[in-house]
Amino acid sequence: MATNRNVLRCDVCKTLTCVRTLIGYLDQHPLRICCGNCGIEIRGTVHIDHKNSGYRFEFQNAVDVGGECPDEAAYYMEASGELLTLKLQATPDGKVPQFFSPFFRAQQQMGIEGVEEFKEKILPFIELSKERWPTVKRVNDLWARGNFEFLKGELQKILPQDKYPLNNRLEMLKGVRHATMSTIYPLLDWRRFDARVQHIQRSIVRASDQNKQNLTELAREFAQRGLLEKYRAMLLGRIDAFIAAFPFLIPVFSKPFFKKGFSSEIYRQYGLSTCGFEDLKGYYADAYEDVLVMSRLAAAHNNLLVRGDYRTMAKKRKDVSSLEDFDNLSKGSRLEFFNGRETFDPLLYGSLNVGIRNAIAHNSFNYDGRTQEITYYPDGNRAATKKEQMFLLHFSELCLESFYALVNLSELALWTERIYLMSEGEAPDLAASWTLVLEGGE
Repeated sequence: MATNRNVLRCDVCKTLTCVRTLIGYLDQHPLRICCGNCGIEIRGTVHIDHKNSGYRFEFQNAVDVGGECPDEAAYYMEASGELLTLKLQATPDGKVPQFFSPFFRAQQQMGIEGVEEFKEKILPFIELSKERWPTVKRVNDLWARGNFEFLKGELQKILPQDKYPLNNRLEMLKGVRHATMSTIYPLLDWRRFDARVQHIQRSIVRASDQNKQNLTELAREFAQRGLLEKYRAMLLGRIDAFIAAFPFLIPVFSKPFFKKGFSSEIYRQYGLSTCGFEDLKGYYADAYEDVLVMSRLAAAHNNLLVRGDYRTMAKKRKDVSSLEDFDNLSKGSRLEFFNGRETFDPLLYGSLNVGIRNAIAHNSFNYDGRTQEITYYPDGNRAATKKEQMFLLHFSELCLESFYALVNLSELALWTERIYLMSEGEAPDLAASWTLVLEGGE
């Protein structure tokens, strides 16, 4: 990997910033650099021609004056499309500090094997999102339209026929699910996802043993009201949005590969050079809404398993005793019913931060690109005395967690739809086992 140095002169205040960019294995990636003097965001893009070992930079709000980093450069910053980097810092005595490149530091923190594993996690998703995702969207559209003849043909293009007979709606549902999951499987923490899927399966079986009739009624309500189809559309929309946001988030995926763990101090030292808060806040706000819309399904299953009737809510508020009352709550108020203690709470618990969402909705936040710190007013009111802080790196992790929450809830929706189809007389093909655990490469 090569390292390139740019000397950027801010268009606003003319301050010089030395930027050291790692030329990695992506074809292109965004750059976000804050001028340490006036605070304006310098936006850029790196285009990399691997075939001819070339690359070029584009910048807005600054001019690349070229040359080596001069002594008069007031600030220094690292940049990488793949890795976490040291944040912007003032140059001591006008001299640019001598640090290891982001790549050598990554080797120290992650090990050579960790760097390679990280690479193998990122690149397959990029290829799949380009090559397979358009077909997967067609598959889901055909399923929603009930056009099973053409659906079978499309699924046979991307799934092995010996494992997917596709001879009834239930088997086609399995095929649609596996086709969809095959696009995002490289990004999933499979140990964690596997545990979630097994938890859903065991809990649903337990609910069926306790009250099969009520479970069937639950599945029929969600299917016949079109809610399961709505949830599927939400997942597709969120995957679309995630693919668009992925170049901003790539460095966050390196975090689990740190050999010595990820201490809280690293949040102060390291950040992302691929994005700013503005790049991600819309994504998170939309994902937050989608998760809470789909939370109705988790609430219903909690009710059935814990209270014996999917319509009966936990006694947390005087104005909420039924699922219909839950429907009338604001999105933020729904969170009161998911505290991590009931069966399906882990599917979404920890992914949603009502405070940062309120701040985004009411524009009651400040973002300092120099420190990458977000100061926000959780009540949505800048005049309020209560305010909180989080770093951009933490916020980007919330974006990932909200995406994983939608995937988890979609698995619950899948199992609910399976129950509905079986209640309508569909049966799984006994020669091809139905499994909720996606096998690598399917």
